Amino acid sequence: MDKARVATTAKTAQEAKRLVVIGNRILACEGILDSYGHVSMRNPENPTAFFQSRSLSPERVTIGDILEIDFEGNVITQTNNSPYYERFIHSEIYRVREDVQAIVHNHALPIIALSVAEIPIQVVFHMGGIFYDGVPYYDAYDVSNGTLAITQEEGKRIARCLGKNRACVMRGHGAVVTGEGMSRCVLGAISLRDNCLVQMQALSLSTNIHPLSKELAYRAGQLALSENSLRRSWDYFVTRAQKAMPDIVDL
Repeated sequence: MDKARVATTAKTAQEAKRLVVIGNRILACEGILDSYGHVSMRNPENPTAFFQSRSLSPERVTIGDILEIDFEGNVITQTNNSPYYERFIHSEIYRVREDVQAIVHNHALPIIALSVAEIPIQVVFHMGGIFYDGVPYYDAYDVSNGTLAITQEEGKRIARCLGKNRACVMRGHGAVVTGEGMSRCVLGAISLRDNCLVQMQALSLSTNIHPLSKELAYRAGQLALSENSLRRSWDYFVTRAQKAMPDIVDL
C-alpha cells in the first residue's frame, strides 16, 4: 500500500470494502474506537446496501471480515459471521440521507462526558468548524435495550434526530458521525472528539468561554473539508495507522 496514495473515495465495491477496513484501523489507532464502535460505507455498486465489518473489534478488521448489509439490516453476504447489533443506526441513516456515503458510531469519552453534563457542544477550535450547524442530542432510547440501537425503530429515531446535520450525540452512549466519503467521516469523528476535549478543558479553566461564531466556524469547516486539507489529514492518519499496525500493507 502506497502510504501517500490511499484512495479516499470508492467507485467500486472492492474499494469501498477496503476503505471500511482503513477507516476502522485509523479510528482505532486514534483512540476513537475501542473494542466497540463501527464504521460503514455505502456500496457504490448497490446504493441500497452498505459495507460493515462482522461483529469484531475495529483494530482487528480485515477485508475478509466485511459484510454487505441491506437497509432492512439483512446480511447479503453468504457467511456464518454475525453482524453488529447496531447496524440499524447505519441502515436507517443511509435510507434517508442520499448524501451520506460513510458513517462512524463511536464511544469517545469526552463526547459522552458533555452529553451527561447536558452541556451543548460548541465549536471551540477551527477543526470543530465542521460542525458549525450544531450537533443534536439523542435521548429517545428503547429502555428494554439499554442504550443499544438494535431495532429498526430506534435506528429511524436516531436518523430523525440527526436530520441534515453531520453528527448527533447519543446521550450517555457516544456519537454518530457521517460523511460524503470515508475521509470526511474519519476526520469528522476525530475532530468532534477533539473539539469536546478542548471544550472540557476550557470549561475547567473558566465558565466564560468564547466559542467561534457560526460564520467563523463555517469558514473554518469549509477549509478543513477542502480537497487539499482532506488529502493532507488523510495521509497523516493513514501513515500513523500503518506505523501502529504493519499488517495494513497486506489488507
